Amino acid sequence: KLAVAFAAADACRPARTVKPSFHYSETLGAYAADSGPNAWAILGATAVSETIPADAVDSLKEQQQENGGWEWQAGFGTDTNTTALAVQALIAAGEPADSPAIAQALAFLASAQQENGGFVYDPKTPEYGADANSTAYVIQAILAAGGDPAGEDWTKNGATPFDFLLSLQLSEGAFEWQPETGANLLATAQAVPALLGHSHPIAVRDLEFCADRRLRLLLEQQE
Repeated sequence: KLAVAFAAADACRPARTVKPSFHYSETLGAYAADSGPNAWAILGATAVSETIPADAVDSLKEQQQENGGWEWQAGFGTDTNTTALAVQALIAAGEPADSPAIAQALAFLASAQQENGGFVYDPKTPEYGADANSTAYVIQAILAAGGDPAGEDWTKNGATPFDFLLSLQLSEGAFEWQPETGANLLATAQAVPALLGHSHPIAVRDLEFCADRRLRLLLEQQE
């Protein structure tokens, strides 16, 4: 996650930070045993221009469940958030947007869309209602796959995912997780890139160390 954030902000690499590749396990053939952390690591490695081991991508694909979704950790059950994250990670790693894995994942996400245009965390429990975080993640997955979240395929009763997300914004600018729950920092942070039309990774950079950047800028000033 830090790698994704650093790349998006065009930040430099602090001296003591490690690259995502540090976390890759030859034994597991993945960055982590579970889908969620492995997907984030793939996105982080992509963001800082590292080569993604094919085994890590294969491991993530193999963890797709029969219903097309992914679960954050084994036994947790599939959810829209992890599935949307996996879609973005696979496409960032080179998976074709029209591959069977992506098509099945999008079908799973579609099953979670509610009549107000938003998405629930778990399609099996629609009674819990759509929320900002799930909707933002799904918007990003649709964008990553080349789809249009405001298009006919993702419109319910005239409402798009964007409409639902914007309905949760309060007058002071913050977003609620769900209606009448109050301002929520995480919901706000997740809503912004989705509304801007960005999927992860937002930017891909070869990050330089901060000390190297300072030296480079100093030399440029002296020229």
